[in-house]
Amino acid sequence: MLNVMKSDFLAARYLTYQALSATFPESGLYTDTLDYAVYGIVPSMLSLAQRACIDVLDKIAAATTDYFCIPGNVRVVYFWSRWFDDPKRGQPLAWHPSLRPHIHNGNTALIALAEISLDMGEEGFLVRKKAFRHASTHRFTVLHDLGCHPSRQSSQIEHCRLTEFKAQLIESLQLGRAALIYFVEMVSIAENAHRTRPEKSLPISVPTHHYIRGEDDPKISGSARRSRARRQVGG
Repeated sequence: MLNVMKSDFLAARYLTYQALSATFPESGLYTDTLDYAVYGIVPSMLSLAQRACIDVLDKIAAATTDYFCIPGNVRVVYFWSRWFDDPKRGQPLAWHPSLRPHIHNGNTALIALAEISLDMGEEGFLVRKKAFRHASTHRFTVLHDLGCHPSRQSSQIEHCRLTEFKAQLIESLQLGRAALIYFVEMVSIAENAHRTRPEKSLPISVPTHHYIRGEDDPKISGSARRSRARRQVGG
């Protein structure tokens, strides 16, 4: 799971870098909507990168669900609601029962992830990032390089200045990176809490995915890569 989350984040970061620094040949023509909106590969890459950043957060919630064996429907697990119990009318916000013991044991990284989710609430300062993700996933995000006045109002379109969207995207990358670090720390704290007494331990060397596949040395042939992989797994 961590490999997938890490690669998704790096893909979003690479998309952002390319969109902000490279020039792409356009293979399509777009109708001018007379409102200084920009269309093409670059704005779409920016929108995809923003979406991928926030999607990593939902994956963190899913990985947390699996790690802590949190019961419930796995198809409705979201980052902004994973950490707390279903709120009841008039009752204060409460930790999810499956996570409460880990909070009491001092898992500060778990608390940090929960605080991020609160910042993405309706009145949180990160809510704009979630709104852009929802708009580009379920509706439309249209960027403008001059002004931000649509030619026709529509509830299905989220309009934004290009400069603001770029700034939001950079912050979303920073947010995704921080959340991944918190997730790793959360697991580390939980694992250490399982140790009730000092035990003898030996280090274990786990080779990287790239080493097993020979991708760290471009001179290695495909057959040699497969042979290396078989040796590592004892085949």
